[in-house]
Amino acid sequence: MNKFELIKRDNIIKKMVSNSRAILTKQIDFVEGCFKMKVLIGNVTYIKPIDNIDLEIFSVFYHKMAFYPVGDEKEEYNKEFLEKLNLKIQLILDEFEKPILDKCEEIIKNSIF
Repeated sequence: MNKFELIKRDNIIKKMVSNSRAILTKQIDFVEGCFKMKVLIGNVTYIKPIDNIDLEIFSVFYHKMAFYPVGDEKEEYNKEFLEKLNLKIQLILDEFEKPILDKCEEIIKNSIF
């Protein structure tokens, strides 16, 4: 890894820490924050994977939520249909919220930044 890749990787890790804080403090929507984290993890992994933290939960969550509307996408759906979808979405959120919040705390705690 050259000097520029190291700088870029460190900057992405800083963004991961910042995003973790935003998720924990609800400054960003939980689902959108998790989707953003998946992108950041992909970017940092492209340079050199993070070995000391298992970040797989963000990918698993993304794949569970990929076919459900999030954010502004919900405005395109019929109200009755959206209510049914929201029940399914809530089940996924109930399953993943605590482990993801714990993982965000781990990211912050293990960060050198």
